Amino acid sequence: MCIEKTLMINKKTFPWWIYIFFSTLCPHVLLGQIALLVFIVFSFAHSIKKRAYVNWIPFLLLEAVFLIYSVIQCLGIAADSSVALQMCKTVAINLIFDVAFLNYSINIKSEHLVETYINGCFWGFIVCLILYGYTIGNSAIYDGRLTSAISIGYGIFKISGHSPTALAAIASNAMIMSMLIYWRKNKKYALMYFSFFSFIILLTKSRKNLVFILFSILIIPFCYSGKGFNTKKLKIMFSGIILCVLGCFAIIKIPYFYEHIGMRLLSILDGVLQIGISESSFGESSIRTRESLIVLAKAAFIQKPVYGWGLNNFSEVINKGGYYTHNGFWEMLVSGGIIGFTIYYAKYFCILKKMYNGIKKKSLQILVPYKIGLLAFILYCFLEYWQITYMFRFIYIFPILLLKYAQINETESYKGDMISDD
Repeated sequence: MCIEKTLMINKKTFPWWIYIFFSTLCPHVLLGQIALLVFIVFSFAHSIKKRAYVNWIPFLLLEAVFLIYSVIQCLGIAADSSVALQMCKTVAINLIFDVAFLNYSINIKSEHLVETYINGCFWGFIVCLILYGYTIGNSAIYDGRLTSAISIGYGIFKISGHSPTALAAIASNAMIMSMLIYWRKNKKYALMYFSFFSFIILLTKSRKNLVFILFSILIIPFCYSGKGFNTKKLKIMFSGIILCVLGCFAIIKIPYFYEHIGMRLLSILDGVLQIGISESSFGESSIRTRESLIVLAKAAFIQKPVYGWGLNNFSEVINKGGYYTHNGFWEMLVSGGIIGFTIYYAKYFCILKKMYNGIKKKSLQILVPYKIGLLAFILYCFLEYWQITYMFRFIYIFPILLLKYAQINETESYKGDMISDD
């Protein structure tokens, strides 16, 4: 089988691969911006040629309404209109990308989209490891976590990418998709991808994204192993539990992983259960910082509960150029007030409702992907308590794929698409 067919990369998916590669490696510099522009132009041109367009679904409509409200804030509501307007530009670009991607995805097989995404992320991370491997274990740089946020090169060849947490989020998306490919198509190379992206998450030392590893090795196999507690399902669950135990053992017993991950996880558990298991204050300081930011956010919200302070004003105005809240819910309450918060999270409700309705209406043939999609998105929503997402494009790739799956199966436009078990 030729490599083009194996990797699902062809003239239709190549712009998608280029965008994913550069958005993984360097989204904020000229190379990444050119890749984004090329993908958007190609997406709209491809949709016009095919005369196939996505409906202006509530998800995109609510994104547009949120953008309009954010711009209105800049006319007098925002504490610092210039700061809010700068972030509005980011939200506007994200909306254009979401419209382009959803239209593009309707005209491309889901399996091609997913495998191209996985491969683009893989090579993006390979280059990232080559260029930024020196950050791993270097306590003077992002606490020794893998990052690509440091500028390298000059001019058009300048590269600067993501924080460790953002890299972990990208790897989590690709890791879940790899496991879906493996269980849907029984493609062994998908396990290699899964192991690689799991390794990337460990190198970033992101605690919150470890839960996606557990989701991939426990929930996805459980959903795909048939109805009831049959022998196969029990074997899969047992194997997953063994892997989790071995992973916990490695995090606690291997000095490198204990120093950068284990202590932080134990400090969280200790903070919740108050049982004195943490030997270091390193993780506790991180928790205390987040707690203090939430206290500050609550005080700011009380001052402007309805209309908010404007996008990014918590970091630049309230916290005087310091940290953002590290909490999506409080960040949005402070930025948009109750109005902005309601508009923004209404689109999350639309996705959950779409997936839930799919579970109720669809046949058993496509029930499993809907369940996995719903559970994964609930997990994404839960993690909003520890992360900010509204300014990051890659966060919405997974939800948009879920919407694409739902629309495909409602219209039955493509037979044998990835969402349906053929």
